[in-house]
Amino acid sequence: MELKAAVEEPRIYTNNTSNYMKEKGIPEAAVAKLNQIGHKFGAAGDEIGNVQSIFIEDSSRNGAAIGILLIHHP
Repeated sequence: MELKAAVEEPRIYTNNTSNYMKEKGIPEAAVAKLNQIGHKFGAAGDEIGNVQSIFIEDSSRNGAAIGILLIHHP
């Protein structure tokens, strides 16, 4: 997935294991499966927060793409 597309995907957020927030656009089948294994989701809300990303292209080394998502939610 291209970086821009990944950043634009809807997100799931939690700061504890008993309450999860989701943005509109998360597939209901995914939410149902997560609820089935014990996660608790409220209603879909608006945007969860900002996303920062870094893209490093270095063709001189073998390796894999790694993403780090840092979310600050006031």
